This record gives sequence, structure tokens and C-alpha cells, in this order.
Amino acid sequence: TSELERAHATLVAILSQQHRTGVFQHEEGSIRYKKWVRVSNRRSSDDLPIFSTELLNERYYGSLQGMKKDEANKKYGKEQVFKWRRGFTEKPPGGGESLEDAYKRMLPYHKKRVEKSVIEKKNVLLVGHGNTLRALMMHLEKFSKQDMPFLDLPHGKPIIYSYKRKKWICENPDVYSFIRQLR
Repeated sequence: TSELERAHATLVAILSQQHRTGVFQHEEGSIRYKKWVRVSNRRSSDDLPIFSTELLNERYYGSLQGMKKDEANKKYGKEQVFKWRRGFTEKPPGGGESLEDAYKRMLPYHKKRVEKSVIEKKNVLLVGHGNTLRALMMHLEKFSKQDMPFLDLPHGKPIIYSYKRKKWICENPDVYSFIRQLR
């Protein structure tokens, strides 16, 4: 899960519906805290380990952060805001991240943690945010940069992937859509 509270709240809601408990796992950083990390990472066999990282956080929108979409449209124009919000390389003003930045931030974590766990035959629930998930889907399904602005994800509906013969397969592609025809 990301470090953002709304992702944690979603994860807790999912786990509660399954009558499961999650235990946040801490990375072993410095030697000084090694014993503390071992103790704090203990869990029962029924508990699920939860790994939280800022690498899965929603992208940062710079000057647009916290601004309502209608307000941004009035100030900058609807077409420009669409490019910033949905485009791959366009960065919002004020040091905002592009989808490409989120992709580059998320991908190494996906390969190191998520993909590795799935290859080891573990089930993984990834709780994230629209742009981070769009970036991940781009990688998993080989979507083009030009099609990314049109990928529309539902709120609160899981997208299920399996990994077979070194290939990611979406098991429920009817859950997401594109707001225009693909090439």
C-alpha cells in the first residue's frame, strides 16, 4: 500500500470484510533498530503482512495539489488541465509529477516486491491510487504512452491479474475502460 491514509483506510476496509488482520511490516534499515524491527514484525499465522511505501503514493500535482478540477479548469483551461492530469509526460506547474515520474518511481518497487512475491506463488493485494495504478497497468499490459490519458479506472473495484508463463494477464478487463477507442 502507499503511505497515504486513504490507501490505508481502503486496505483496512477490505481486510475487515474478510475478517482478517494486517500487521504493518517495517524494513530492516539500520543495525541499531534490527532487534526492534524483528520484534515489531511478529505476527500470527492468520495475520497478513502489510508493506507500506511512498513509492506507491499518488503522484504529486504541484500547484494543482488540493485544487478542485473545476477551479483548475477555469484558471488554466480544460484542455491544459486534461494534459497535466492524464498525459504521460506533462508535469503540472509548481514541481508536480508527470505520470512518467510516477511510473519510474513505482516500477522498481513493483519488480522488487510485488512481481517477486507473485513469482513465488504468493497472492498480493496492492492498494494504491489512480495514477500509480494506471502506471502499473501500462507496464503489465503494455499500453502505449499515447493511450494512457484515456485509461479510466473505476473507484473501489479490484482489477485482478495473474502471472502465467512470464506474462501478466488481466482476469477481469471489463472493470476498466478507455474513454476513446484504442488504435
